[in-house]
Amino acid sequence: MWMVLLNGVWQPADNDGVVIAWIQQGFVGSQTEIRHSSWPHSAMAGSIPNFAGCFFRPPIATAAPVRSQRAHPSKGPKIIGAILAALLVMAVASGTTFRGPAIGVLILVLVGTAGTLIILHKVMPAAPMAVRRIGAFVLAWPAVSCAVFVGMLAGAILGFGRRSAPIRECNDLVKAASDAASDKDTFKNGSDPIAIIKEWNVKITDGQSACESVALAKQKADLDESLMILRKHGARAQCLGTSQSALDDIKLINGSHEPEDGLRLLTEFKAKLEKGIAACHQAGVSDLEESLGAMETKQVDPQVENLRLAIAAARPKEVTAGSPTPLPGTSSSLGQCPTMTQYQSIQTGMSRDQVVAVVGPGEQAVEQNIAGMTGEILEWKCTGFFHAGVLLVQFQNGRVVQKSQQGL
Repeated sequence: MWMVLLNGVWQPADNDGVVIAWIQQGFVGSQTEIRHSSWPHSAMAGSIPNFAGCFFRPPIATAAPVRSQRAHPSKGPKIIGAILAALLVMAVASGTTFRGPAIGVLILVLVGTAGTLIILHKVMPAAPMAVRRIGAFVLAWPAVSCAVFVGMLAGAILGFGRRSAPIRECNDLVKAASDAASDKDTFKNGSDPIAIIKEWNVKITDGQSACESVALAKQKADLDESLMILRKHGARAQCLGTSQSALDDIKLINGSHEPEDGLRLLTEFKAKLEKGIAACHQAGVSDLEESLGAMETKQVDPQVENLRLAIAAARPKEVTAGSPTPLPGTSSSLGQCPTMTQYQSIQTGMSRDQVVAVVGPGEQAVEQNIAGMTGEILEWKCTGFFHAGVLLVQFQNGRVVQKSQQGL
């Protein structure tokens, strides 16, 4: 066994082949001290017969070199290629690191390992053969290796830097949404729940995009949960606000109005009720949902229908034969509404005077005179805002043949 003094440390070499390989690699020179395990002292490598031939070769006669007239290839394309390769590797490393930080860490470990192998190949000739081979391979392609490693290192660092802004935005919105969901004043009195929900919906959607871009699944789920809570609280606030507004609106519109104005007010009120019912259903406030639903079906809908009938009845009627002739006792009566009892008292065959005696003067809606037979329709209507009603009685030759009512 041989011992070789390298960098002040005796390195073991199992046989002559190992020492010769070190000489060929440039680690051992003719002045390097070498000692065999059976020798008491060391000697210079160039003086040892086993290795002297590696340093002293007989000169070989050669002809005088002929200067080539061919120009040396330019290094520009190689440099441009190395730069382009580095940029490509950097873009890939940056994108993968941005999406997955674990890949960025792996890239940094890989670059560090490659650098370590190169250093070991240079300073430790006795390093394991696998280490020396990898180091030699990397050094055999210096431009390519440099471009790849620099691109990987720069891309990983750039990817980690790009992640910082969306991570901060994601975490900030998670905290803000959580605070808003737990704050009782988010939907305080006088605020518009729908507008607040729309605003937070936009903010949380942006936050979810930021969280998803950097693969923060937990924060994205937290934003989903906060949005659900905000929507539920907003629906409850809208439900309660609609209920209170309904009571206030009833006081305002429950009065004397023209039919057209009353129909408009009630239509707007009905749309508001429907939004409140949907909000109460979403918030799970079943008692208010039932109350608003009953108000719509039992109060508002009948009033709307009655007002539509009253408006339709107030329009000019078409007379089929001749012009209508006002008769005594047929002026419109708007002050006293006909009742269901009066309607039930009208019987088929009663005379016109008998009907007027029961209900009061009505308004002639239609008059006909065909082939000696006379016919007319008398109408009684009232315009009370929440008590609109219409009574129609058809006469033929002065006798009742049909009657109808709406809203009595």
